[in-house]
Amino acid sequence: MKAFSSLIASAFLFGHGLAIFQESQFLPRSLLPCGNRGGSEPVKKCDTYIGQGVCANEFERQYDYCYGAINAHSLEQCQLEAAKMGAIGMDYYEDANGTTRCQPLFDNQVTSTEGFACPDGFQLEKVWDGTGPITKVRPSSILTCYSCE
Repeated sequence: MKAFSSLIASAFLFGHGLAIFQESQFLPRSLLPCGNRGGSEPVKKCDTYIGQGVCANEFERQYDYCYGAINAHSLEQCQLEAAKMGAIGMDYYEDANGTTRCQPLFDNQVTSTEGFACPDGFQLEKVWDGTGPITKVRPSSILTCYSCE
């Protein structure tokens, strides 16, 4: 047991997936995911409408996201999943044919932390550098932006 005393790990439950961070890898508390922590309801709600388009920060930078399978989530289900994951917001994709996709958003500093993983049923799209709060949208006719509070 003594061999493990220097390794203190905390686990964050993201839906059905698990991400583990060592103590030395912790980010400032304001950047850590804070979704469902064992209670029946998520700490956050992801239903604050920001606008039609892609969520962006004050510098019009987009965020990394976990994306679900096509047509797997209604808007309400996506909002609940994003809240459970501790996302900062979500882009909900819906095109003219009725195709939908859930895209919970994460601060780039969170997704850059070693060990970050999307939960089962979601894949990581890590190509953006958005950090900080969602403050605006970039135009898109197929995405709607919501923040989690």
